[in-house]
Amino acid sequence: MEQQFFLQYLSRLSKEQAAAALEECFDIGFDERDSAYFGVYFVCRGGLCDRLTIKSNADPDGDLAVNNPNIRSITDFSFIEGTNADKEAKYRFVKERMAALGGAFILSQDNVYCG
Repeated sequence: MEQQFFLQYLSRLSKEQAAAALEECFDIGFDERDSAYFGVYFVCRGGLCDRLTIKSNADPDGDLAVNNPNIRSITDFSFIEGTNADKEAKYRFVKERMAALGGAFILSQDNVYCG
């Protein structure tokens, strides 16, 4: 059965600060993108996971995705491609490293999809 893993973290850090923390923690880089829906956000694709995005909690209209004004950024990890064992290993690695960052990131959602 195919499995997909997803992690979402909330942070009081700005999206720029969150990107800098993850760049240092995982030795990765981010590209800045702009969207009418999300506003400016950061994306990283590659070996760490299939998709990693960091966006602001507030959209361009000022509406909050998470109803908490103290949350400034939302970080999403997706593990979709590859064998279930490879995806799970990457997922567990990221989850452990994120926990090691202390209180800077709060685990919001931890989902496994089986299809």
